[in-house]
Formats: sequence, structure tokens, C-alpha cells
Amino acid sequence: MKRTLSLLFLPVLLAFTLGGITNWTVKPAGVKIDFSLPAEPHKLSFSGLDASIAFDPADLAASEVIARIDVKTLATEDPGLTQHLLSPDFLDAKKYPRIKLMSTGFEKQEGGGYLMHAALAIKDSVHAVLVPFTFETKGEEGLFKGSFEIFSGDYGVMKKSKSGGDKVVINLEIPVTRSK
Repeated sequence: MKRTLSLLFLPVLLAFTLGGITNWTVKPAGVKIDFSLPAEPHKLSFSGLDASIAFDPADLAASEVIARIDVKTLATEDPGLTQHLLSPDFLDAKKYPRIKLMSTGFEKQEGGGYLMHAALAIKDSVHAVLVPFTFETKGEEGLFKGSFEIFSGDYGVMKKSKSGGDKVVINLEIPVTRSK
């Protein structure tokens, strides 16, 4: 009987002693999601990030990120270009209103920082991506910063280019606060 009770309370004891994963809430006003095509002079950005972030450097196996971006929040320096990029010729914002990213794992990198393995869904295509990032905390506040590359032709946004003309560099700065 004692052994049965001990086994029943083991998960409760572990949860109490190990604590839980830290959940973070995105601070929308400070979010920066910028991207560029090295072959083009235009700078583009998104706002409209909605994310669920559970990240703990001490427990990478339990960490998870699920993020969605409202495609209609795309902004460029040229309103005509913005509308063209939102059209069916490129992002097709009416048919595909969200870009989604879901983590599949995390690694600590030598020299500092982390590497997120994730699935990125744009339009009706999903591909694995690697997102190197740093995470700094100060009290209840934190900041995720990272940069990664994709090829828009893989997602049907542009034609696939053998020369790499469809390469997109994505830069992220995501301020967060510890969830209560």
C-alpha cells in the first residue's frame, strides 16, 4: 500500500521540485519582424504576431514555440508594392491569411545562443527551418533575437531560382514578459 501511494504521488512531487516551464507573453509594440531579399532593394516587415512561447534554457526538451503572423500586416516603403505582394501572385493573403511556425526542438549552441528546429508554413507549403537565436533576460523581461534564411520559391511565393534570387533573410526581435 505504501509503495502504491508513493508511486501515485511521485508525479506531484516531481512537478513541485522541478518547477515548470517558463511561459512568455509577447510584447506586441516592440516586435520587429523584418525581411529582405538580397537581390532586391526593398525592406519589408510584418506586425500582427500572435505566439505561444514556453521557453526555459534549463529545459530545452520541454520548450515550445507556436507563432502566427497575420499576412495582411505586411508593410513596405511602397503601398503599391505592398498590395502586389499581398495579391494571389505572391502571398495570396485572402486565401492564406496566416504564416505559421511551430518548433520541433531546441539545441544549445557552442559559444552561446540556441538553435530552434521548426516547421514553417507559408501558403500551402510546410518546410523545416533552423532558427539560430539568442535569449536575454532581465528580471521578468526577455528578448529573443534571431535571423534565418528561406527560399520563397520553396513556398510558392516566387519562382524557384537556381541562382538564389528567391532567398529571403528574416530578422526577428521579440520582446517578452514572463507570464503570471
